[in-house]
Amino acid sequence: MKYYQQCSNLIEAIHIQYNQGIEDNDPLPTDLITENEKFFKVFVWKVPKSLNSRFLLHDKITTEAVFELDDDIRIDCNSLKMGFEAWQIDKTRMVGFVPRLHREKDDGKLEYYFDPKAQQYSLILTGACFLHQKYLHEYHHVMDKRARDVVDELFNCEDIAMNFYVQNKIRKPGLYIEAKVRNVQHNVGISHKPGYFDRRNVCMNKFKEIYGYNPLIWNNWRITMGAPNDMEYFKLQN
Repeated sequence: MKYYQQCSNLIEAIHIQYNQGIEDNDPLPTDLITENEKFFKVFVWKVPKSLNSRFLLHDKITTEAVFELDDDIRIDCNSLKMGFEAWQIDKTRMVGFVPRLHREKDDGKLEYYFDPKAQQYSLILTGACFLHQKYLHEYHHVMDKRARDVVDELFNCEDIAMNFYVQNKIRKPGLYIEAKVRNVQHNVGISHKPGYFDRRNVCMNKFKEIYGYNPLIWNNWRITMGAPNDMEYFKLQN
């Protein structure tokens, strides 16, 4: 959180979800609060060890915008501000810094993939993403429970589940904010474990079965720092 102290004028509160290596009666790490409270409000929540816990709507979340962020991601304050302003133009969309793609094979099966040279995208990963707080509630209380069961079964794909849910609901794609995103813990986390892409392929096809079709929509435009025409283009498309 020390890195984001420099962005305190943009941040109402930081909510930390904590579960790794603690027991039910272990105290919460209150030092995270005391070290940062002069910059922004800090709340620490003990949550179940499930990737679905990422989208819990805690009662202290009071803002419309929620910025979902992995703890190993660093985004500069200007880019963060630009992302928030883009989200404000259409608060129903997922707006984020990490795009990904899908493709449909000849047999109709979906495949998750990443191509840094791609000009299009169909997914916005929630490791660095603005979304409306109502989607946190709807993820647990409106979205088909079978999707959450898939996430728990494979310990993967909560971000894909949110993309399927939102795009099915609003019938609009997410929006990519092109900015420098720094990962401070390379080759760490579930995305680097064997079988990661295979599990995500399974997820996508299970979600397609749940919805009865593939709701993911391709997008080929983005918001770029220093390019106001891109922002205007985004406005004209809503």
